[in-house]
Amino acid sequence: MVLYDKEGKPLSQALARGKPFADLLQLAQSWGKEGKELKGDLNGDGKVDGADLQALGQGYFPQALAPSPAGGEGSPEPREEKTP
Repeated sequence: MVLYDKEGKPLSQALARGKPFADLLQLAQSWGKEGKELKGDLNGDGKVDGADLQALGQGYFPQALAPSPAGGEGSPEPREEKTP
């Protein structure tokens, strides 16, 4: 998705995907099914479930998941809270 200003100029760049959106759609359409050669069965265990979703998620948005080098704002790493 890209947002545009009122003059039609893009405000940002679309996130690059490592895998096509069709893979996510196939997984969703096969969710909960079991059998051989299911399109959403990415790990080959004969069923479409959370493990397949995790397999799809690896590398889906490679640049978006990379932590910032300085650990600044927007870092996906959880911050520890200190108690007094």
